[in-house]
Amino acid sequence: MKKIEATIETRTVDTLREALAEVDIDGITISEVKCKGAASHFSYRGAQYSTDLAPRAEIRLLVRDEQVARCIDVIALVARTTEHGDGQILVFPVEDAIRIRTGECLVRQDSWGRRAQSVSDRQDQAAQ
Repeated sequence: MKKIEATIETRTVDTLREALAEVDIDGITISEVKCKGAASHFSYRGAQYSTDLAPRAEIRLLVRDEQVARCIDVIALVARTTEHGDGQILVFPVEDAIRIRTGECLVRQDSWGRRAQSVSDRQDQAAQ
């Protein structure tokens, strides 16, 4: 599994969500962030300009290895405006992911249920 993080312009978020849904990617986390990158300093008609922090959206996805290339293609296609500040896409390996409610491991084929249960038992005992 891989974690994909993309920082994009906020105006492209809805279009990106729809495009990802079309390729069967529906688990997504979206955060509002402020960024200052290389596009913060630019020249226009010979004058140098500098901008403060710009509002952006950070998208986080957890996908199977075979979905990574397709996700990157979709994100790049939707988010690209050919202007400075289009954003970036980062891909990270995921060692493990555990669903909190069930203890199910999303990467490995086992369960953390017993460990989660023992933690829950300890919390119950501490509360008494």
